[in-house]
Amino acid sequence: MTQVQSHDPIGVFFWARSGNGHRTAKEGVKQQKIAEYGPQLDTSRDYDITGDKVLGHFGEMGVKAWDDAQKRGDLKFLEQYSSWGWIGEIIFYPLVYFKVKWLLQELKQEPEFIVSTQAFCLKAIVHAMQTVNKERKWQMHMDLHLADLPSKKMAHFFPSIRSVTSDKHLGKLLTLHAAPPRQGLGLSEREFWHKYCGKVNVVTNEPFPIREAFLNEKKLKEKLEKPVV
Repeated sequence: MTQVQSHDPIGVFFWARSGNGHRTAKEGVKQQKIAEYGPQLDTSRDYDITGDKVLGHFGEMGVKAWDDAQKRGDLKFLEQYSSWGWIGEIIFYPLVYFKVKWLLQELKQEPEFIVSTQAFCLKAIVHAMQTVNKERKWQMHMDLHLADLPSKKMAHFFPSIRSVTSDKHLGKLLTLHAAPPRQGLGLSEREFWHKYCGKVNVVTNEPFPIREAFLNEKKLKEKLEKPVV
């Protein structure tokens, strides 16, 4: 009788290095997942979408342009840069699709979850998941955690989500985790998400993924009371 080898559970994380919110949210989600699955959870599949394994040199250029503009306080450039996202989605779709597909094909077992804290080229990533699902008879699903507070003026990530939800097959592979939209927009929460993100499964009633360091009130208070801080 052949013994079935057991494996520790694995998780997959996608994030982007531009700014620091995506990285911070990813680390918060990772700590939540470790608390849920236990210390045996393998979290080494940690992919910076702007890094060598996916966008490479193009990602480095994009991150530098964004971070430099943030340091300058150049809001006009940041708004324009965000509005150009759809062009980048078209140009980099094949690259992201094949790079992510190869990363997922390298997995020896089906991951317990796939988390992303960034939405750039989201359709290409979910499409790659769909392809590997068909090849391996897996059921991978994407949990997208938004690091931005949803409002009409923070809408640069909406087209990426709509590109996924416009395809009913891809849309089933995505769950959006976000804070409730800001009040006073003239829309109910359900109307807001449907208008800007299409038919997407949205979860808004869970704690935001905050790193444990910020939840340790005693240590945080001690640091804040130091004159240098």
